[in-house]
Amino acid sequence: IGTLKVVSNGYKIGERFLKIVFDNAIQYKVDEVYVTVFEKRAEQSQLKEMLMDWGFVEHGIKSTNNGDEIVLVRPFSKRAPISIENPKKSFPFFSRETRKYIIKIEPKYHTELFPDSINTREDETKYVENEPHRNRIGKVYISHSKDRHLQSGDIIIVYRMGETQPKKYSSTVTSICIVEEVLTNFSSFEEFFRACNRRTMIKKEELEKSWWNKYPKYKPFVIKFLYAHSFPTPKPTLNDLNRIGVIPSITNMPREFIEIDNNQFNSLVKFAYKFK
Repeated sequence: IGTLKVVSNGYKIGERFLKIVFDNAIQYKVDEVYVTVFEKRAEQSQLKEMLMDWGFVEHGIKSTNNGDEIVLVRPFSKRAPISIENPKKSFPFFSRETRKYIIKIEPKYHTELFPDSINTREDETKYVENEPHRNRIGKVYISHSKDRHLQSGDIIIVYRMGETQPKKYSSTVTSICIVEEVLTNFSSFEEFFRACNRRTMIKKEELEKSWWNKYPKYKPFVIKFLYAHSFPTPKPTLNDLNRIGVIPSITNMPREFIEIDNNQFNSLVKFAYKFK
């Protein structure tokens, strides 16, 4: 990485830069990413801390006319160890040995959270403003589902619900994400809000009214996850998922999480990338 400087604090631009770095590293099939960082000022120390959170490690010191630079290195190969407990360390790589789920997201939330997976019929100009939930790699999924046994390292396939009929052609799977953490048993709304804040586009008032207070005796839980990969366009439709055996029934889809096995996941990935 030749240079990395973030001056607009609070918008998670640092994570957006890293997503671009990782996407390019995949495209050009590099085995290692490295960057040098001074540690003279507080913001430089914060940058170093952020990079180390995402798997960079100190390799050595580089002496320059401006002082010593810390050399940070990030292994970037499918052969490198995968961290299931802390997926940031090996992001965007993941283990295929964990469980895999399809989750449904309404169109009004989808592109706000997954700007790189925009539907070709959507207006891109709606998503150019700087928003932390768009920039950051880490997102949240909020649910009232009784199925709460997802774990760190599990795979999430994002399913964007269709807006036009027939839904089997307008509904698409768009992205692959990695579960970072599952948070349950919140003691208060403020604790719930802190878990969601800046990782979602949903405003505080709506979180309280439509999520926290919706079922007074059955509070929501939160899945923190990492936005790893966007499927190439054209993205697989619900009809495609049915044809390749990932979704057996179009007319009787589960309301919550849809667990799929390794064979179904491999069929989906192979189909999605068939033209790449």
